[in-house]
Amino acid sequence: MADPTFTGRCTASAEVFRFTIREMRLRATDGSFATLGSGDRSFDVAQVSAGQAVGDYASGNSIPTGTYNAIVPTLNGVWTVQGGYEQAVDGGVLGDCVTTSGGYSSNPADKGEMSTDLAAFFTANPSSLPPDMQVSGSDLIITDTSASGLPLTVAEGDVIDFTISFDAGSSIDFEYANGNCTGAYIGPLGVTLSFTKQ
Repeated sequence: MADPTFTGRCTASAEVFRFTIREMRLRATDGSFATLGSGDRSFDVAQVSAGQAVGDYASGNSIPTGTYNAIVPTLNGVWTVQGGYEQAVDGGVLGDCVTTSGGYSSNPADKGEMSTDLAAFFTANPSSLPPDMQVSGSDLIITDTSASGLPLTVAEGDVIDFTISFDAGSSIDFEYANGNCTGAYIGPLGVTLSFTKQ
């Protein structure tokens, strides 16, 4: 943000982008599910090693024979981010905006982790719910049919590699009015998934 009178939203990369996976399943074409991994585990997907860690989580069980058309992770609805614009305009204070535990601040010294209850937000704002997501209590269930390698047909003896990578480069939105910070919000997270047979 280089305009000291800017009004609107800007994106920034997250230094922290954390959520908890509860379960990872594959959906078969007959509507049944195969569990790839289960049990609560927290991941900070802003870190370089996160894709490998989530891949390891989802490699806990063998995949029964069959054809699968979606990967279905269940995630806790509370997600946490941290980041900010600092010294954004002419090396001065105007334009600074950081996440805090309470939301946002124009003082970089206040920077901290901001948690957002996405399950509660989508329950209160159902028109904002993405078409591939549903809310179940305090959890989010995502049905992703776009992963590379889907549909996936698994035969006896097949070894399947699952890879996942994350892009948190524009995962925090900062809102400005006349160059002043007025809000911080969790933004989109880029996710790339693929299945391949060895």
